[in-house]
Amino acid sequence: MSGAAVVLRASGKRSEAFLTTVEGLLERLWHDDPWAGLADRTAFEIAVIEAVSNSIRHAIARAGTPMVLEIELRPTYRRLEAELREVGAQPTPSLRHEPGAAPAAGRGLAMLKQLMTEVRYERAGDVNVWTLGRDRTDI
Repeated sequence: MSGAAVVLRASGKRSEAFLTTVEGLLERLWHDDPWAGLADRTAFEIAVIEAVSNSIRHAIARAGTPMVLEIELRPTYRRLEAELREVGAQPTPSLRHEPGAAPAAGRGLAMLKQLMTEVRYERAGDVNVWTLGRDRTDI
């Protein structure tokens, strides 16, 4: 794998069907990039599915605006990267687990940070942009 030879993209409504589409993209990614090691593949796949699931469950559309999710998977020789965009979403209010929150709440982001080399959130216009990156350990 050299450079960004493979870029896989999808967009759709915030739904379980979109999650299924992303799972299909990940399968295609591993077909196109069979050299990714098991540890990297597993961590990346868990993180991407968790991030998309969080967007489906927790992202809030701006009033009067339909929200669309977009994802781009960009593997390179040294890194696996995903960019998840919540188009038409309200800004994400908090990126840390709040004391007193429900025991199961707020764990997804902590898990992403453990699995990925980079977890970044940016606000660009009316879009929440999540970037997940994992430096390959198999090279």
